[in-house]
Amino acid sequence: MVAIDGSPSSDDVLKYCAQNYCKRNDRITLVHTYTYSPVTDHPDFPLGVKTKEINKLYKDYAERKANDVMQAAEKKLDEFGCPRSRRKSIVVGGAETSAKQVLLGQVKVHHPDTLACGSRGMGAMGRAVLGSVSDYLVHNAACSVVVVKPSDAEWQ
Repeated sequence: MVAIDGSPSSDDVLKYCAQNYCKRNDRITLVHTYTYSPVTDHPDFPLGVKTKEINKLYKDYAERKANDVMQAAEKKLDEFGCPRSRRKSIVVGGAETSAKQVLLGQVKVHHPDTLACGSRGMGAMGRAVLGSVSDYLVHNAACSVVVVKPSDAEWQ
């Protein structure tokens, strides 16, 4: 299973998986999570504001962007020579969805041998303040987790 988010570190993860799993005839499941923040009714909103319609627009936009991320990842794997016949793609999310929890849920459903994800190189302070998806997965996933470090160019 490969967690992707459309960042440069995702490209590194895709390259790592293509080099280490596609050549061994393993199956690859790409997972991308998305979220959006819904608007709630509020007394200060002007009359006629339709929050349901606004939220549908937010959801549709988030889903479109998530599908764009997945299509880009699929194209990268094509470029790396990873056959489509041995992979599948999952896009999942919703309002105020936690990527950490969604990925753990997908691990429980699909039972992969390994979950590969990227590292953004935040350092200890960044992880303490923002939290790290990869760090969370390492400690909580029910499978082995491979954290792919960024390429050297990203550290400069």
